[in-house]
Amino acid sequence: MDQEAAGLERLTPLDILRSTSLTQAVEREVERMIVEGELQGGSHVSEQAMAARLGVSRGPVREAFRSLVQAGLLVAVRNRGVFVREMALHEILELYDVRAALEGEMAASLQGRADPELLKRLRHVVRSMRGAAKRDAVAELYKLNIRFHDVLANACGNSKLVALYRSVVRDMHLFRREGLDRFGSLPESAAEHARLVEVLSVESAATIREQFHAHVLSGRSRLENGLAAARSDSK
Repeated sequence: MDQEAAGLERLTPLDILRSTSLTQAVEREVERMIVEGELQGGSHVSEQAMAARLGVSRGPVREAFRSLVQAGLLVAVRNRGVFVREMALHEILELYDVRAALEGEMAASLQGRADPELLKRLRHVVRSMRGAAKRDAVAELYKLNIRFHDVLANACGNSKLVALYRSVVRDMHLFRREGLDRFGSLPESAAEHARLVEVLSVESAATIREQFHAHVLSGRSRLENGLAAARSDSK
C-alpha cells in the first residue's frame, strides 16, 4: 500500500467532512476570483500557486478545480494545465437572451410582494452604484450590480428558477466584466437600476417582466454596438 493510500485509510468521518468543507471553500473562493475579475478568461490557474495563496494543501484545490471544470468555469487542457474558460461571443449573446427571460420571470413573480424592506435594500444598492459611477469605479460598480440582482433573486422564492438564473449568470461572468469595462456607461447603468426599483414597486407583473427583460437586453445591445465600433476603429 502506498503512502497516499495509507493516509486515506486513516481518515475519520470528521476528517472527510473537514476536507469536503475545505474543498467547497476553495471552490467558492476561486469562483469569486473569476466573478470579480481577478482571474481573467484564458488565464492559467496553477494548482500549486492557488494552494499557496489560500494557505491549504493541493488536495482541496485539485478537487475544487475538478468541480469548477465540470461547472464550466475552468477548462483542463491535457499537458498544459487548467485555464479560466473563455467564452465565444455567440455564446455570450445566447446567454443574454436566456438571462433576460429568467430575470423577467423572477422580477414579475415579485409583483405585489416587493415589500418596503426589499425596496429599501435595492435603493441602498442603487445609491452606492451612483457613487461608484461618479468615481468611475468600474470594479466597485460591477460588484454592486451583482449585489442588486442577487437581492432580487433571493427575494424571488422560486428555487428552481433562481438555480437556472445563477447558472447562466455564473457563465456570463467570464465575459460581462470586460463588456462593462470597455463598452458600458456607468451612469447609465446606475440610472437603469434606479428605474427598475420604481417599476418593481408600482407596476403590473407584465410591465415588470417587460422592463427587466429590456434591461438585460440593453446590456446585450451595448456590448454588440461597442464591439462593432471597436472593429470599425481598428480598420
